[in-house]
Amino acid sequence: MNVVTRGFSGRLRWDDRLPPGQYLAHDFPVLSAGATPLVPTDMWTFTVTTELGVTHRWTWADLMRLHAEDVTRTSTV
Repeated sequence: MNVVTRGFSGRLRWDDRLPPGQYLAHDFPVLSAGATPLVPTDMWTFTVTTELGVTHRWTWADLMRLHAEDVTRTSTV
């Protein structure tokens, strides 16, 4: 079994303004170097520890209870 997927070797850079190993994407790529593990949402947590060592933890249910809103942005370029 391969440790890295076949497509992980990179793509040609057509824009010299991009850092080495990066490429301009015109779609929404899902970047992964392997299989995504299946984690049951009842066991999933999101934890943030601040610089002061204070830990904040949310379960999947906690995050799903948060307010959601659609953000629309127009380009100024």
